[in-house]
Amino acid sequence: LKHSFGSAGTPPCSAQTAALQRAVNSHRCSEVAMDFVVAANNGTHVYRAVGLEKPTLLRSLPPAQGGNPHCLVANATSGAVAVLLQSGSAALWGLGSEGFSAGGGGGGGEAAGGGGSQLPCEITPQSGPITRCYFSPRGSFLVTWEPLGKIL
Repeated sequence: LKHSFGSAGTPPCSAQTAALQRAVNSHRCSEVAMDFVVAANNGTHVYRAVGLEKPTLLRSLPPAQGGNPHCLVANATSGAVAVLLQSGSAALWGLGSEGFSAGGGGGGGEAAGGGGSQLPCEITPQSGPITRCYFSPRGSFLVTWEPLGKIL
């Protein structure tokens, strides 16, 4: 391989490389934010982490099904989170909706009808508890799974 160098002995693409390096160096970790959802014993919690700062609690939702590794799923495209509730139903929240900003109410631990916030969308099971769910790739619909019963 042959390398061609400019008159000053530097590669001709060094200006582009230097511009890229400046852009990378100017990007600060403190500007990067990430929302994440945690299933805990006392509820399902939505946090926001900005840079290296301690995450802040945005919202608490009802507890998810204990012992189920598929008890919650989030979709970044649609900005939605689905939680499999202990009642066997699935609940759906929009992370971009009102009330999810910091200080937008940390309560909301009860399902529809109780104190706290109401469930925006609840999918009730038909033949048994919903045991798994996932979003379509574009986040336009939610697929749920529940037991079919006995096969005769």
